[in-house]
Amino acid sequence: MQNENRAASALGERVKARLAELGMSQADLARRSGLSTGYVCNLVNGQRGKRISVETAQKLAGALRVRPSYLFGDRSQMRSERAKVQS
Repeated sequence: MQNENRAASALGERVKARLAELGMSQADLARRSGLSTGYVCNLVNGQRGKRISVETAQKLAGALRVRPSYLFGDRSQMRSERAKVQS
């Protein structure tokens, strides 16, 4: 159970950080992903379990302009975007 709570918290922190990078609000993310504002709020605050559906991960990733794997800890998407900006 503790691992699941940590994973949910880590997922929320990654989403929160990406929102800040993009200058987006939780409401913007909800609107762009088609998810409810309450769902996004719970996710960002670590109140959703780490078990989100593939469809939800894809919606979130699309709205955040990252690969779904980024949501679960893969930072490779972020490095490739930074490399493009620095070029």
